[in-house]
Amino acid sequence: MNHWNIRLNTVLDNVAADEVLLDWAETTRTGPLLRTWEASDFGVVLGYGNAIATEVNQDAVASDNIPVIRRCSGGGTVVQGPGCFNYVLVLPITHDRMLASINGTTRWVMDRIQSLCQGLTVDGHLIPDHPHVKPPYQVEVRGASDLTLNGVKFSGNAQRRRKHYVLFHGTILRHLDIHRISTYLAHPSREPEYRQGRAHHEFVTNVGIGFDTLEAAFIRFFEASPLVDGPPMALIKNSVNERYCTSLWNDKF
Repeated sequence: MNHWNIRLNTVLDNVAADEVLLDWAETTRTGPLLRTWEASDFGVVLGYGNAIATEVNQDAVASDNIPVIRRCSGGGTVVQGPGCFNYVLVLPITHDRMLASINGTTRWVMDRIQSLCQGLTVDGHLIPDHPHVKPPYQVEVRGASDLTLNGVKFSGNAQRRRKHYVLFHGTILRHLDIHRISTYLAHPSREPEYRQGRAHHEFVTNVGIGFDTLEAAFIRFFEASPLVDGPPMALIKNSVNERYCTSLWNDKF
C-alpha cells in the first residue's frame, strides 16, 4: 500500500481530493492507497443523498459563514475541522474477495480499523473525553459501521464504488469542538438503534490523540510507503471549481 501524503488546508479541497484520488486510481490502475488528512477550517459535509434542509441548521452555518459541501459518498452529515482526523482507503476491488460488495468492504475495513484503534487504547494513546466512558475501554463496531468506545461513537465512515476501485473514508474525532456538531447539525433523519435518541454531545466523544500519532499508526498498520507520483494538483482544482464549490452540486437535494 502507498500513502499519498498531500497537505491541503480547507475542507472543500480535501473533500474534492478524496474523489480525485478514487478516479485517478480507477484510471491509472495503481495499487491500494492510503490518505490521511485534517482541515484547518470548519465545514459541514453532507452525505451524497442528504438534504440540507433536513440535516443542517442553516441559520447557524450562515451566521458563522460555514461552508456546506456535498461529498461523493453516502452516509450521514458530519462536521469537519481541526481535531477531526480523516483516513482514506482506495482499494482495488480485486485486492480481497470481500471488497466485491458494499457490506463485505465495510467488514474488511472495519475489522482492521477496530483492531488498530483497540491497540491505541492499550498503549494509552486513545482515551475518550466523555464522563460516562470509563476503563477498561472496548472498541466495537456498532450500527452499520460506527466505531464506539464503550457504546459512545468516535468514528464514522462512508464509501463510493467505481468499476475497479472502492473509496472507503472515515473520521476519528480527536479534539473536535463537539459543541459545533450540535450547533450546525440537526438531529439526524436516520440513526442507528444503539443511539437511542441521544443528542450529539451525548452520543459522540473525542479520543484525545495527536494527529501525528494517529497518522503514524495508520501508516504502520497498513505498511504504507510514500506515493511518489500521485494525482496532479490541477485535478483537485478542477474538481473544486467545476463541482464542489457549485450550488448545482451542493444544493442538489
